[in-house]
Amino acid sequence: MKKYIYFSLIFFIPFYCSSQTIFRSGVFLHHSTGGNIWGPNGSSTSIPDQIAAYNSSNGYSGINSFSLDQQWWPEYPNTNNNEWELWHRVFDNEVPQANISPILSSNKIVIIKSCFPSSNITDRGQPSDTMTYTIKSIYNYKWHLRSIVNNMAMHPDNFFAIWTNAPLVESETNVSSALLSKEFCNWVKDTLASGLDPEIGEFPINIYIFDFFSKVAGENGMLMSQYAISNSDSHPNSLATEVVAPQFVNEIFDAAIAYEQYDPSTKLLSVNVLIEGLYTGNGTLKRALDETGFQFETGIADLVTIELHNASDYSTIEYVANSVELSVSGNALAVIPSTFNKTYYITVKHRNSLETTSAIPVSFSGQAIYYSFDLPVDVYGGNLLPTSDGRFVIFSGDVNQDGLIDTADFSPIDNDASNFATGYLQTDVTCDGIIDTGDMTIVDNNAGSFISAETP
Repeated sequence: MKKYIYFSLIFFIPFYCSSQTIFRSGVFLHHSTGGNIWGPNGSSTSIPDQIAAYNSSNGYSGINSFSLDQQWWPEYPNTNNNEWELWHRVFDNEVPQANISPILSSNKIVIIKSCFPSSNITDRGQPSDTMTYTIKSIYNYKWHLRSIVNNMAMHPDNFFAIWTNAPLVESETNVSSALLSKEFCNWVKDTLASGLDPEIGEFPINIYIFDFFSKVAGENGMLMSQYAISNSDSHPNSLATEVVAPQFVNEIFDAAIAYEQYDPSTKLLSVNVLIEGLYTGNGTLKRALDETGFQFETGIADLVTIELHNASDYSTIEYVANSVELSVSGNALAVIPSTFNKTYYITVKHRNSLETTSAIPVSFSGQAIYYSFDLPVDVYGGNLLPTSDGRFVIFSGDVNQDGLIDTADFSPIDNDASNFATGYLQTDVTCDGIIDTGDMTIVDNNAGSFISAETP
């Protein structure tokens, strides 16, 4: 499963982040793999380009705008090492040449990663491995991550992002190591970050897991050839930059905003989802139009409805959040009453798109929950449409909201198009304020593929 990340404060955090504290500037600490994704790396975009686009599309300026520096870190004598064992010692203040304290004091957002040597895992390991930090076993890696997370949690005035392993190309690894790296990264996002690890328990709200591994690795745990510099070089290429850089910016900055808005008296559900009729590429949605212009304020694409369904009986709707603003980066924040603390399916509905549901029930035991509908594995029945730029979007065209995209959705569009209707209408599938053949085309394509809602 993917990144359903349950944020909640652990007992030793002395205070929570209020809306008066903003987390808009920071640093990305990396070596070569991160530098390639920073870009442009021969690609048409870069992380700085995506930051500028994020600020522009969301209407952020001045102190509210996001900024990020990048730094090759640690430097000498650890220039060629930024693996998990080193980060463990860094956050334990055991590496004098790599003092993290000045970085934490001068940056609200701190992003760390380990490069592709971290995927050379030897075996699952055993408790005695912890006597030697550098043993590359899953047991040791889990020990390292738990320690890093515990230390980060003690800095609630910082927001952290941890980038999962960078996978290796086939010639630089073997089947066993690649699958062990995949197993470890799955544990990071599905167990540790999900608040299910028996040692850590609830995952700290000031940490976000950026799951780089699953974005570029195949089922075999190896770096997919289309994202590699070459068959013998595991550094990400220009296509990887184009695919990952927008997701890096959107995911981490959306999560930072969610942390800003955290309120311990309620639960905050942050959902990331892209919609076919609104999608413009590079992980961005356009702003819906009516007959006079933009329907919503800067940064808002449209409205969605978010439902929580009973985990045992999907037909039972436990809670509905109506008219939730969906940002142009695909993020929707819904405030949920604190009484909803069980496990629920999450369903997203849009006025003329197909309702889409989480692949599995999601725990609401924490104070804040993040769920992304960005890969078929995250969605019930894998019910997403692949786009030409490597993203996945919710199918649009269910105009009458009956769970099917079929001929019954054609008629209202045809009628409105014949009457030259304009405005913020249910029949405006492309959300451009005009009902025309563009709307019909989306319905025609999806109806021809017999697309319908997939629910438990």
